[in-house]
Amino acid sequence: SGLLTNHYSPKANVRLNLLAEPGEGFIALANVPTPVGAHRLASPVDVEEFARILYDALRDGDRINLNEIKVIYPEGNGLARAIKDRLVKSSVKEGQN
Repeated sequence: SGLLTNHYSPKANVRLNLLAEPGEGFIALANVPTPVGAHRLASPVDVEEFARILYDALRDGDRINLNEIKVIYPEGNGLARAIKDRLVKSSVKEGQN
């Protein structure tokens, strides 16, 4: 599945490395403060937890019918790079490349 153009894509638009506006979903490491009015979908404490909870957090955004989910992905190589790759693929909507 890692070779697919996209992975699980939530109904919400996923935007990367942007802070959420009020009413939008937000996923970032726990040390990144939640913007005022945003729905915090996940606050993983490290890269390993980020990888484990990512898709559950995106699905939570679908469950509460969010239109936008902003994600600040972790920086680095290895697992952090894999998370970034997953997020880029999950932000591609059907018919886009």
